[in-house]
Amino acid sequence: KDLTHTLLENGYPAEGFLFDTAIAAYLLDATAGSYDLERLNVAYFNAELPKAKTFTASGMTIELTEDFTEKDMLGFTAVYQSEDVFVFALKEEFDILGDEMNVDEYAELVLEANQMDAEVKHDNGHTYFTFDKTVSGKDMTYTAVLYKGEDAYWMIQFACLSKDYDKLEDTIFGYANSVEF
Repeated sequence: KDLTHTLLENGYPAEGFLFDTAIAAYLLDATAGSYDLERLNVAYFNAELPKAKTFTASGMTIELTEDFTEKDMLGFTAVYQSEDVFVFALKEEFDILGDEMNVDEYAELVLEANQMDAEVKHDNGHTYFTFDKTVSGKDMTYTAVLYKGEDAYWMIQFACLSKDYDKLEDTIFGYANSVEF
């Protein structure tokens, strides 16, 4: 903190400094000897981190955690649910839509077909849009990530309570990064 303050006072850029969990843990207990996240989570929160779990459906795989369970829901190829995040996967075969569209055109088609007013965004190699919706009296935020596989377009929606979105956004995009066809 002192270094950042000094850099800014002297007109130097201070961006790029990140919070380092291992350094913070060392400052709390220099004699611990190990500062990996799994050990820290057990030591400070008395809980283990959820282990990764791979789910597969119709040629798509996604790595979530063991906290997720698979659900059946009409209209979706696959649905996964944890306490904090819902995942809705929809596969739309090229037989139906053709394979001429790129992912941006598919995103615009989805928005138009669902009469949604959202902006298609690009970040970290993803084409996606976000929208808010009230479901059963709860305000939810959805991030719909769009993909073009070898035989189909895919829309994978990640949903969580709107009040939790900021803290879950990186986790959601981590899940999106794990998708393979």
